[in-house]
Amino acid sequence: MKPCNRGIPQALASLCFCLAMLMVFSLLTPAFAGNSAEMQGPGWPLKVIGWDIDMAYPGIPYEYRLGVQGGRYPYQFSLQSGPHGMEIHPSMGVITWQAPDLSGVHDIAIDITDQDEQRIVHLFELRVSSDAFCFVAADGDDSNPGTESAPWVTLAHAVKTATNSRYIYVKEGTYPTSLYIQNQACGKLMAYPGDQVTLRGEGKDHACIWLHSRGEYIFQGFHCDANGARWFFSVDSPWLSQLTIRKNHMFNIQDDELENPAFLFFWDGSQKPIQGEEHYTSILIQENTFHQLRNPHQHGASATLYDVQDLIFEDNIVYDIDGNGVTDKDDGFGNTYRKNLIYGCERGLVLANQNTQGMIDIHHNMIRDCQTALAIGWQPGYLRDVFIHHNTLLGSILFGSVLSHNADVRNINCHSNIIGNGQDLPYQFIPVPAADQYAYPSYIQDISDDTVLIDRNLLFVRSTQEIAGYEWGLPPMSLTDWRKAGFDATSLVETPPLDEAFLALPSFPPTAPEE
Repeated sequence: MKPCNRGIPQALASLCFCLAMLMVFSLLTPAFAGNSAEMQGPGWPLKVIGWDIDMAYPGIPYEYRLGVQGGRYPYQFSLQSGPHGMEIHPSMGVITWQAPDLSGVHDIAIDITDQDEQRIVHLFELRVSSDAFCFVAADGDDSNPGTESAPWVTLAHAVKTATNSRYIYVKEGTYPTSLYIQNQACGKLMAYPGDQVTLRGEGKDHACIWLHSRGEYIFQGFHCDANGARWFFSVDSPWLSQLTIRKNHMFNIQDDELENPAFLFFWDGSQKPIQGEEHYTSILIQENTFHQLRNPHQHGASATLYDVQDLIFEDNIVYDIDGNGVTDKDDGFGNTYRKNLIYGCERGLVLANQNTQGMIDIHHNMIRDCQTALAIGWQPGYLRDVFIHHNTLLGSILFGSVLSHNADVRNINCHSNIIGNGQDLPYQFIPVPAADQYAYPSYIQDISDDTVLIDRNLLFVRSTQEIAGYEWGLPPMSLTDWRKAGFDATSLVETPPLDEAFLALPSFPPTAPEE
């Protein structure tokens, strides 16, 4: 069945998403007091990644969201010290403030606490100054000095002139966009608060914005019309760190090739982060909407990531993509996918592990109306230390054959999720060749093989006779056989009530599974 590609309003999507997450919180965690001892969590230390927005313009609203990783989600944020009137959202970590008309320097201290009461304090210095900002406006002129009263008119001139020690506010309007940000060019662009600012690709190249330098970049608050380009952002640098993509609306990619069309594309290199080598680090992708990507080969994604580590991809809405909602393609390491809504794609989230992949934390996401909700081990190589928990996956999890008979693969954990859509097999496995037939992977056949651990889930299935298998080559496994293989020993089988948007609601009590 072809996934539904209809969009839904963001407010409704967010509300439904919150309801689904409440279901996970209120049902799954308390229901499994007797958790199996083998199952593991990431165990990462609580930390802030990314860079601080350390400048505010007098009289213009300031907004900055912290990127927090590790610990046990959700987090609580509180402001220990800061200027009068500054506030922080208690669960999202968004700092807001109306900067006064006077310059000055302010010490900011943010208290961050997780569910295990781990606590860190994040400190930075915020300077109020008009000198650190430049402006672009539709009625500006590139011969102007780029101030608020005399702005520039083109993004290309602003980026080339400002240098990356400054920030650029872009005011209301539609701007042709073909930017090469390299050397000391400015990559700190923000839509002026409250203005609708559209960046429209010029259709002359494969990307609208190329990032070729070292980082400390932010792109926030824009409508990004790719205008038929292959990529909106193309990141191709020997080393880049500290990139924030936040609160943007990205759409309209049209590409007929097998070249990974995506709104965010990170080019491959020789680096392997799992071995301590760095290429792209500290990447925050927060609160964006990605949709309308056309590709006849189903090869697209909102983001296609090569060599990316220390990524937080959170609170994004992804839909109507010909291909994957997100592709962690190659050598990803230390990445977090959290609290995203993904629907109407061929596959929701793919860990392709082309070459290597490790330390991946996937939690509190809603994925629905995709032929495959989550794919793990898509291409040759190895992956290890993957943690899939507290997600609502209304579809199948597909396990690739690379996980079988591979000594480099280990510690794949899947627990405390809602899995299945009441129709398809909740667990699917790429068949492994065996003599003149096909077989289940080694960790299914051998109960002592703990490569993949699956338990403490809530299974939404059509029949307890069809829990695992594949569309060809493998006989389906019943719940009894699945448990004999060592999986879902304490999981529940239940049919959740569904609303009109096919989202589970937090209203039914789970019961003991029966076959």
